[in-house]
Amino acid sequence: MRIALILTGGPGTRLAPITKTLNKGLVPIDGQPVLERIILQLENSNVDKIIVLAGYLSWQVEDLLKIRSKLLKSDVVVSITAPELSPADRLLETSKIWMDASDVVLIYCDNLFEDIEITKYLVESETQKVLVNRRMPGNISIQSSGQVNYSVKRSEEFPFVELGYWILKPLKLLNFLIEQNDLQKALQELTAVELVYYQEISKYRTLSDLSRYGQERAKNRKTIFLDRDGVLIAGIGKGEYVKNVSQIRFLRENIEFFSFLSTKYQVDFIIVTNQAGVEQNLVTIEEVNEINRYIAIKLLGVGVPILAFYICPHHWDSRCECRKPKPGLLNSAISDFVLDPVKCIMIGDRESDINAGINANIRSFLFPEKMSIRNRADTHQDILNFIKTLEAIDVG
Repeated sequence: MRIALILTGGPGTRLAPITKTLNKGLVPIDGQPVLERIILQLENSNVDKIIVLAGYLSWQVEDLLKIRSKLLKSDVVVSITAPELSPADRLLETSKIWMDASDVVLIYCDNLFEDIEITKYLVESETQKVLVNRRMPGNISIQSSGQVNYSVKRSEEFPFVELGYWILKPLKLLNFLIEQNDLQKALQELTAVELVYYQEISKYRTLSDLSRYGQERAKNRKTIFLDRDGVLIAGIGKGEYVKNVSQIRFLRENIEFFSFLSTKYQVDFIIVTNQAGVEQNLVTIEEVNEINRYIAIKLLGVGVPILAFYICPHHWDSRCECRKPKPGLLNSAISDFVLDPVKCIMIGDRESDINAGINANIRSFLFPEKMSIRNRADTHQDILNFIKTLEAIDVG
């Protein structure tokens, strides 16, 4: 039996602020969580069981897989370990559920490959093997026999980097993990004595860091900024702040529209929200973050991929640069995600949202929580018309 082990346990700090809200494996690529895309690929490959090794925000992984259970046909198990564990410790702690496999496929949730490439690789690979990409400095060298040597330290002498999808014998991997208690060192020692071959890959999508991710997604995806309260979820009253998930009421009609935009027009969303209750001690920043994490995973499950939440925690008398109608939150997101503001949209339920968009040179649309049917339809059409002008510009 071949078992796939997908590592998605760490905090993914190089992808912050996305990973402040989402588990790294749930970061969307073309609107779909990378973990889900990997699992769907494995369903067409020579893999009998999939074990997702989760740690940080592991409840989100469980939640999404439950939401999407009808889509996923594989035997998928989520194994939860402490967020602070290293990859080696995570593998060692879960070894009882994979050590008896005929071989294991060790996968990082950082890279996504073309379906046909990865399916062919897994179906045809019967020897120990790893995916590599030609790049220097690297951590993989190739002997004349085709065998790889892995190095913990990158060097110009190593012309390849490893991309994961290691096909290995589980007991041999386990022995080196126990001996080294470090995944990279274990792989270095394993390839020094074991025959491990390679498959070179030239095209793939990566989640290595925010800048590269932002540049790659901007080629295919549009970006809409949203206010949170009054646009995604119902407000709970003037001067009141949502403090727990039981207070959340999603605005169904808005979410259905945003899901349509994501699917039809390749849109991702970034939330910019004033939360003055933090500075007023009416709600804590951790309560705000927990609310945002809940919103993000629930909406991702229904086709509304939220990349990040940008929060102003200040009171309106603080004269900060981030509170809307000032454009600070928007400008930070534009910089982080390498966006062209002229090709973005801002949707909010208050004039302060609209003015923030205008101040950031972003086309903005007013979306009051309580809209007439006609006004809602007209606003939807205005947004669609603007998106179509963006598509025409890209084609031209």
